[in-house]
Amino acid sequence: MSMFDYESKFLQSKEDLDDETNGQRSSFSEEEVQKLLRQYPSLPEDYIRYLKEIGAGPFRECQYEVFDEPCYFEDLYDIGCEFEAKRYIAFGQNFSGDTSVFDSKKGCEILDFWHDSFEFYGKNLSFKCYIREKMLIGENGEDLRENA
Repeated sequence: MSMFDYESKFLQSKEDLDDETNGQRSSFSEEEVQKLLRQYPSLPEDYIRYLKEIGAGPFRECQYEVFDEPCYFEDLYDIGCEFEAKRYIAFGQNFSGDTSVFDSKKGCEILDFWHDSFEFYGKNLSFKCYIREKMLIGENGEDLRENA
C-alpha cells in the first residue's frame, strides 16, 4: 500500500472528470525525483512520495495545485516585499494568489504566503496532513466540500 493510497482513491471518487483540470497530474519518475533532490536536498519525504504516487498538477476543480516543479519563491514572481533569498521553496498555490512554500532554514516547515498581507504563516503540519487539508479531506476521511 502506498503512502497516498487513500488520497488517490478519494480524488478518483470526488473529482468531476468532465472538468478538464481534473486528472491532469503527472507522477514523477525516480530519475526526476533524484534531479529534484540534487537541487533541493531537504525536501520532505512525504512530498517526494506524493509526487511519485499522485503527481504534480491541480485537483478538485482547481481547489489547489502542486507545481510541476518547485522553485525558489523569488523565482516565481516579484511580490514587492523583502524576504531572504534561496530560503523559501514554492511548491503549490490555491489559485487565489496564495503560495505554499517550504522554509529550508526550518527543516522544510510548510508556510502559506498570503498575497494580500505579504506575510508567511506557519501551518505546523506535515506535507501529508497539509495536502489532505487542501483536498478538503476531513480528520475522519470525510469530504469537507460535501459537509459545507
